[in-house]
Amino acid sequence: MRTRTSNGEQGVAMVTVMMIVLVLTLLMVATVNYAVQSQPLGRRDQDWNAALAAAQAGVDDYLYRLQQDGSYYAYSATSPPTPANTAFTGWTTIPGPANQGQFHYSVDISQFGSQGIVQVISTGRVRGVQRTIRANLRRRGFLDYLYMTDFEALDPLSGYYSDPTTAASVCDVYWWQSRPTNPCVRISFVTGDEINGPLHSNDTVSVNGSPDFNGPATTGYSGRMSCPSSSTYTYRWYGLSGCGDTPQFQSGDPRTVPILTLPASNTAIKTETDRAAGKTGCLYNGPTRIVLNSSGTMTVTSPFTTSASYASCVGSNVPLPTNGVIYVQNVPTGQTATCSGSQNRLGYPVTGDVTTYQCRTGDVFVSGTLRGRLTIAAENNIVIVDDTTYSTSGAASNDLLGLIANQFVQVYHPVNSSGNNITPTFQDPQISAAILALGHSFIVQNYDEGAKLGTLNVNGAIAQKWRGPVGTGGGSGTGYLKNYGYDTRFQYASPPHAMDGFTAPFRVSQWAEIANPTGLPA
Repeated sequence: MRTRTSNGEQGVAMVTVMMIVLVLTLLMVATVNYAVQSQPLGRRDQDWNAALAAAQAGVDDYLYRLQQDGSYYAYSATSPPTPANTAFTGWTTIPGPANQGQFHYSVDISQFGSQGIVQVISTGRVRGVQRTIRANLRRRGFLDYLYMTDFEALDPLSGYYSDPTTAASVCDVYWWQSRPTNPCVRISFVTGDEINGPLHSNDTVSVNGSPDFNGPATTGYSGRMSCPSSSTYTYRWYGLSGCGDTPQFQSGDPRTVPILTLPASNTAIKTETDRAAGKTGCLYNGPTRIVLNSSGTMTVTSPFTTSASYASCVGSNVPLPTNGVIYVQNVPTGQTATCSGSQNRLGYPVTGDVTTYQCRTGDVFVSGTLRGRLTIAAENNIVIVDDTTYSTSGAASNDLLGLIANQFVQVYHPVNSSGNNITPTFQDPQISAAILALGHSFIVQNYDEGAKLGTLNVNGAIAQKWRGPVGTGGGSGTGYLKNYGYDTRFQYASPPHAMDGFTAPFRVSQWAEIANPTGLPA
């Protein structure tokens, strides 16, 4: 039987179909319209991100040029290099596939002399969208680390070796270059040691027990040592007990990085005291005593500093040098310098102290509270004779001190011939500074004699050619326990001219996006 549909039913079906088609058409039109209207917004978002990438490409381009030529910072739009660099005067198109990305940059070297910082302002643009980056570039140096050592061996002049001359001649190689075990004495980080900041050794890091490395650790050693009990377990540190040692590297096994070469001397800093060349630093002759005053001045006693050019650098309440540099040199040849008895003209050593000092050497004895920024460099040793701290503390502080010696940086510790501490004793020292011992080490005088004196507290950075001991036998022995903390401001700031003489490649130390500068090229 066939069923017929009425004309009314057919009409309703037709209307329904037409309504569905209309709705679908409207949806399709709305979708297309939305897509068309959103295209400029999407394009701008893409260009916004691409412009930042273009600005970063400018930083990378300049950094590459600076790494190829360490003096490239001297060039600018007004002093162009050869061949010319269009990024100084106009826009440089990013190499590679067509992307419409360009960059322009300028360079500010006003902080280079004192801080070692080259500042790059790089602007990227893509189809009219512009974004700008400010990046500070600085050479890699000792300020990047809480603790940095060239050789993980006991200093030949520590007083331990029976033949220091032989020790110095045969131990002046890294462990991985087959340094002999006799007479060279390996120094290890031991259970109870905590390194609360970045650490680097050009040598192989040596451990005994379970020391804690709470910051990133790096080494110049590129090989790996395997654990005999497991052919698959390898590491870049040396354990005195082999697989029995369990150092805690919180950032993972030490990473291999290039060797950080220390300057041969600090004479580059000395040039900042040349008054004939227009420099404003203070130059002292022979043993010199400096007490830093919290008012931002210093009290200086320097018996053999007689030059009229530096007369204003001696006395009470002396202003800090305007360029923030002090250099203490040996008494020049030809200048008369006499001392009575066994003491230098400053009265060191105190009566009964077995420590020896010389009459003519460029030693500086420092203590006090610093307000401002200052670098003290010595042709011979720096001796920290009492607490040496900052007038203000914390990340907001503007106070920074550098202590850079050609030989040792020593913590004062007088003892008598019986090996007993004598006054003035230095209990629980507080030291805030960037410490660098170019020829020898950071060490406590007579570290293996006298009763223990508490904890040696250092806030800053410590770098040395050799490992220098600060005590023996942990808490029950002589000298001090260690409490070393990294002053994180050294990641982007420096005591005046403290980085002079370092030649490692530049790298980015600070990075930030800023508002687009005015006066950009068309």
